[in-house]
Amino acid sequence: MIGNISKNYTPEEIKEYLSVLQHESTLAFIPALIYLSLLIVVGSIGNCFVLGVYWTKMPRTPLRLYIIVMAIYDLPTNLLVIPGDIYDTFYVWDFDMPVVCKLRRYFNAVCVMSSIFVLVAIATTRYKMVCSSLGRQVTITQAKVSSIVMLVVGLVLSIPYSVIHGSQTILTPVPGIYGHFCQVDDFYVTTKWPLLNSAFFILIFITCCSSMIVFYICIGYKTWKHRQIRKELKIVGKTSRFEESDSVLDSSSAIGSTDGQIQSTNLGSLQYRQQMASKRLRKKGVYNIELYYCNNRKEVKDFGIEKKNSLFKKPTKKVSLVEETNLNRTTKRRSIFGRTSWMMITVSLVFIIALIPFLGLNFYKTAAPESYASLKGISLALYQLFSRSYLLNSAVNPIVYSLLDRKFRKECFKLLTCYTK
Repeated sequence: MIGNISKNYTPEEIKEYLSVLQHESTLAFIPALIYLSLLIVVGSIGNCFVLGVYWTKMPRTPLRLYIIVMAIYDLPTNLLVIPGDIYDTFYVWDFDMPVVCKLRRYFNAVCVMSSIFVLVAIATTRYKMVCSSLGRQVTITQAKVSSIVMLVVGLVLSIPYSVIHGSQTILTPVPGIYGHFCQVDDFYVTTKWPLLNSAFFILIFITCCSSMIVFYICIGYKTWKHRQIRKELKIVGKTSRFEESDSVLDSSSAIGSTDGQIQSTNLGSLQYRQQMASKRLRKKGVYNIELYYCNNRKEVKDFGIEKKNSLFKKPTKKVSLVEETNLNRTTKRRSIFGRTSWMMITVSLVFIIALIPFLGLNFYKTAAPESYASLKGISLALYQLFSRSYLLNSAVNPIVYSLLDRKFRKECFKLLTCYTK
C-alpha cells in the first residue's frame, strides 16, 4: 500500500490538504446526503408501522409473513446501512478502516440479496394461490422455513462482496499525496474478481427478475381469463331472465294455445341460447356449463376450466340462484385478491427500477476505474446519488402498503390516534 507520508510533505500538510478535498467533495454530496436523510426518517417510521401492524394486528398468512421479513431486512438498512453511507461521504479521502468497511458492505449485500429472494417467494406464493391447478398453497410453516433458507443463501452468496472490499488508495491532484476510501481493496483492484463479482450480482438480479415477471404475467393472464368468463356468465344469466319473462308474457297473451306448446316453444328457444353461449365459452376454454329450468327456477351448473385434451374431468356441482349472496361474497374476495397482487407487483417493480442504476454504476466503476476516478462536480454528485438508488426500497415499501392495503392503512390510523391521545 502506498503511504501518505512523502519526502516533500509533512503529515500535517497532508491532513490539511485532504480536509480541503473533503470539503469540496461534501458540497458535491449534498443531494445524496438529503436523499439518505429522508430515507432514514421515512423508512424507520414506516417499517416500524409495518412490523407493528402486520405482526400484531392482522391474522398471520404466508404473504404477510414475507412482508414482515422484508421489513426486518429494511429496518436495519435504515438504522445501520444508510448512516454508514452518510459516514462514508464525510470521509471520502481519509477513511482507513478496512475491517469496518468489509462488515458494512457485507451486511448491505445480505439485506439486498435476501430482499430480492423474498420478492421471488412472494411472486411464487401468489402464483400458487391463483394459477395452481393442483390447489396447493404455501403454508405458514413453509413460509417460515423458506425465509430462513433465503437468509442463509443470502449470507453465503454475499461473502465475495465483503472479501473484495476494504481500503482503497485514491490519487489526489497533488503528486505524492494519497487518500483512502471504503471501496474495492487495493489487493483486488487490478484483478478480475471485482468484475466477476459485479457480473455475478447482475446474473442473480436478472434471474430473480425474470422469475417474478413470468409469475406475474401468468397471474395477470389467469385473472383476465376469469373476468372474461364472468362476463360471459352474466350475459347468459341476463339472456335467461329475458327468456323467462318473455315466456310469462307469451303464456298470458296466448289464445287457443296449450301449455305443452308454450313450454316446448320456450324450451327450444332456451336451448338455442344455451348452444350459442356454450360455443362462446368453449372458445375461451370453459367446458361443462349447462342451463336449464326446474320448477320455474334457473339453476347453473358450476363450470370447470380444463384443457381440451384432458383425460380427466372434475365433477361439477349445482349452484342455484338462491346462492346469490355467496356469489357476491366471492366477487368481493376476488377484488381484494387483485388489489393484493397489484400491491406486490408495485413493490417488486419499484425494487427492480431502483436496483438497476446501482448495478449499472457498480459495473461501470469496476470496468472503468480510471474514468470513475476522474469524476468531478455534477457528474460526481449524480454518481453518488444514483449509486445509492437501491436504498429506496427500504423506505418506499411502507408507502406502497399504505396506499394499496386498506386494512394496513386503517390500523396505522388507529395506532396514530392512540399515540396522539
